[in-house]
Amino acid sequence: GGGENLDTLATLLEIDEADRGAFARLTQTNFDALFPSDHVTSNEMLTTLSMLMSRDEQLSIYVRS
Repeated sequence: GGGENLDTLATLLEIDEADRGAFARLTQTNFDALFPSDHVTSNEMLTTLSMLMSRDEQLSIYVRS
C-alpha cells in the first residue's frame, strides 16, 4: 500500500505531521523487531514500538510513561 496503515497508526499515536517521516523510517527500519513472527500480538508490537520510540531523540516525546 501507500502507507495508509502507518499513517493511521501515527494518527492514533498523535504523532505530529512534522515527525511522521521519522516515525515511518523507525518502523520500516525495525520491521523485523516489531514483527518477529506471524504470531506477534498487537500488544507485543506496541510494547516494542514504544521501546524503540523511547530510544529515538525525535520520537521519545510521544512515549507515555
